[in-house]
Amino acid sequence: MSSLPLSTGPWRRYWYVSDGGFFDNTGMYELIRRRVPCIVGCDASEDPQGQLNALGNLLRKARTDFDADIRFLTTAQIASLSLPPTVKPLSEKLMKCALRTGTFHRKHAALARIYYDGADQPSGLLLYIKSGVTGDEPVDVLNYRAEHSKFPPRANQRAVLQRSAVGKLSQAG
Repeated sequence: MSSLPLSTGPWRRYWYVSDGGFFDNTGMYELIRRRVPCIVGCDASEDPQGQLNALGNLLRKARTDFDADIRFLTTAQIASLSLPPTVKPLSEKLMKCALRTGTFHRKHAALARIYYDGADQPSGLLLYIKSGVTGDEPVDVLNYRAEHSKFPPRANQRAVLQRSAVGKLSQAG
């Protein structure tokens, strides 16, 4: 890991880069164990049925192993946050993640508070980002999705992508 450019210099202790693995596909388990106050996690695990399996697994393990209760915010809770005027419009795009409805996912991200040891006040924040197609992507991405029903949640062992898929992944959530 020390060979990665972002793992050098004075910020080294603030970065934890992980591909997850077999125990936790999100890579967020260790950050919750360390009680990192602000976590940004990207879940690109294979989830063809849209059941959020990796997230469910993480929530169970965090609750069991660390007494960490992760509570996702509702749209109303996000709207009530005191945010700078430039950030407020962006926050409206966040809402509670839901299982896939039909062909598309509902949102690309969700915001949660982390409560440890039965506390009344949260001591952590989690921004959960899930790769998926919501239907608001460019036409070429939607076309690629129509031709490849498992796009983008393909298993890592099949991650050798065709040239046409590389650009689409960068535009999909």
